[in-house]
Amino acid sequence: MVRFTDISSCPLSGPLRVVVPTESVSSFMGDTALLRCEVTGEPMPVVRWQKNRVDLPTAFDLDSRVVVLPSGSLQVSRVQPPDSATYRCLAENPGSARTGTDADLRVLPGMVSRAALYRSFICYCGIGLCSTS
Repeated sequence: MVRFTDISSCPLSGPLRVVVPTESVSSFMGDTALLRCEVTGEPMPVVRWQKNRVDLPTAFDLDSRVVVLPSGSLQVSRVQPPDSATYRCLAENPGSARTGTDADLRVLPGMVSRAALYRSFICYCGIGLCSTS
C-alpha cells in the first residue's frame, strides 16, 4: 500500500529572495528617510541593519529615531547630519543568509521656506522695501 503525505505542512527552509533592493537616499534635515530592504523566504527572514558596517541595535525602543519596520525597511526619523552614512541590510532564515547592497543616506541642509525665498527675491530685485529686523 502506498501512503501519500501532505508535504505542505512540513517545515521546510527555503532560500530567501530580495523583493525590493536597498538604494541610496537623500533626505532634508529634520525629515524622515526610508531605506528599503524587503525580502521574502520560508520561513520569513529576519532583517537587521548595519551603519558603516557596525550592527544597529535590534531591540525596539519607542524613543528611537531609527527603527526597522515589519517590512524590513529602515526608517530614520528627524534626520540629522550624523545619520549620513553607508547602511547595509542583512537578512537570514534557517535556509540561507543574504547581505544587501550598500546604500548611502545623504542628509541635505534644511529647506528654506517659500516665503523666505520670495522675500529674498523681492529685496534682491529692488522691488518693495526690505528690512533687516
